[in-house]
Amino acid sequence: MKLRQVTLAALLVFIVSGCGKTTGQAEVEVDLLSGQPNPTWALAAEEIDEMTSLIEQLPADHSAESSKEIVLGFRGFIIRGLTLPDIDEDHSIIVLSERVIIETNGETAFTLVDEKGIVYKRLRELAKSQLSDDLLNSIPNEANEQ
Repeated sequence: MKLRQVTLAALLVFIVSGCGKTTGQAEVEVDLLSGQPNPTWALAAEEIDEMTSLIEQLPADHSAESSKEIVLGFRGFIIRGLTLPDIDEDHSIIVLSERVIIETNGETAFTLVDEKGIVYKRLRELAKSQLSDDLLNSIPNEANEQ
């Protein structure tokens, strides 16, 4: 009986400590609405790992221009809670059609180039199961339509 309790306790510790790469939670906000809360959803563990991997593969944008324009309608996806290497501060990841902006303390820390819109397209695909058709139709289907 004692061995069974020890085995169950060890299994519980293994499960609670996390057997995959992901620890924590990440949330996606669709920056779309004015005057009311934007829709959000939590990423599953495998989606967190996928987003982290996709973003880590993007090259840096060395151009000086990385400003965000103020526009009405869809303004991008915002990911919070996604851990990236070499960034200790609280940060947000803004995913636009062909670039990904990393902000720390509300300021642009750096910008990554996503010429094919891979991160954008994947987030839009994930949004299909999270948003109403009306909201989903407000998000450009192809990255270059934005």
